[in-house]
Order: sequence, then structure tokens, then C-alpha cells
Amino acid sequence: MTRLGSFVLAVVSALAAAVLSAQTPQVVPFRVGTFERDGAPFVGVVLDDVRVVDLAAAHTALGDSTLAAPADMKSLIARYDQGLRARIVQIVAAARQAPVAARPAWVLDLASLRVLPPILYPTTMLNVAVNYREHDIEMARVREGSPGQQAPTAGAALPGTTSAPGIWQREAGDTRWNPFMFLKAPAAIVAHGEAVRLPPQRTQIEWEGELGV
Repeated sequence: MTRLGSFVLAVVSALAAAVLSAQTPQVVPFRVGTFERDGAPFVGVVLDDVRVVDLAAAHTALGDSTLAAPADMKSLIARYDQGLRARIVQIVAAARQAPVAARPAWVLDLASLRVLPPILYPTTMLNVAVNYREHDIEMARVREGSPGQQAPTAGAALPGTTSAPGIWQREAGDTRWNPFMFLKAPAAIVAHGEAVRLPPQRTQIEWEGELGV
């Protein structure tokens, strides 16, 4: 993988178990993520950062539910408020009540699993830069200890900025800078612990953390 965007997604996948959280008065907050065991991916619930509940296996073993187990993280997110959250709470409670000496087969050690990106098959992501001028000013302060030279006010366009024909017709008095977009390809995703491969012969690579909500 040679896209710089893979680094951003690697940071996200390094936190694969932190996609969703839930809390009730009776249950300690839980986290969910996507994991792999013996070559097969599955959605799991993380307990105490050391154990993972195979959600589909637990759902089947416990029975007493007309819900279908989520096949992947996209399905879980889409149906989270349609009964899955309550079902996960039940499963977590059952896992915590199980005797240590008789741990269910659907409770696994996190160390024995491969942590995958939370969403395995995202579509191509279209990103719009909205604060890069602010970031440039910020980095100038870091490098030089002072604001960037001749940098405009954060969020304002560079002097002489004109319309983008066919995309943006700038109204009189509009001081916003022209938007620009960039793509992140699904192939840029790497799993937790995998190498982030940078383009060859590049000497100015900058990391950047992103939060996707």
C-alpha cells in the first residue's frame, strides 16, 4: 500500500475496538471491532481490553432472540438502534457472569486474534479539506515559533483568489477560499500492526491523525 492516506486509516484501525461504545447502569462500557480467527473475520465485543466475545457465536449459543446477528460492522452500525444494542448488553452480561473455569467457547483471548480495520469494505472516500490553511498556520508556529509569513486569517482565502469555473461561482464579498477535494481508496486500509508503506523516494512525509465519526 503506497498511499499516504493509509497512515490515517492505520491509526483508525489501530483503535479498531473503539468504533462504538455503550453504557447502562448494570453493564460496564463495551467496545466492538472486527477481528480475524483462523482466517475468518467476525464482529467482536471487547471486554477489559484482554477478551473478545464472538458476537455471532454468542448470539447463536444464547438463543432467545429473533434478531439476526450482524454479519459485519456495517450491519451492526445500521441496526444498532434496532435491537442490537440491547442484545449486545445481554451478551456482555452473560460473558461476565460465566465462571472463569468454564469460559464459553465464544469468549476469546484478544492476544490470539488479528485485529482488522473496523469496516472491512468501505467505498472510496471523498474528502473535502476545510481547515488546511489553519493547519498550515499551526505548523508554521511549530517550525518557526511564530505565525506563518503572510498567512491569511484562518478560514480566509488567499489574496487574489477567484472563482472555480464550473464548480464555485464566487459572490462579491465572499472571502472563503476555494474548496478542494481528495480521495482515499479502499485499498489504502491496513490492519492494526501492519506496515504502512510510504511512496518511494519521498522525503517530506507528514503524518496526520483523523477522527472519523
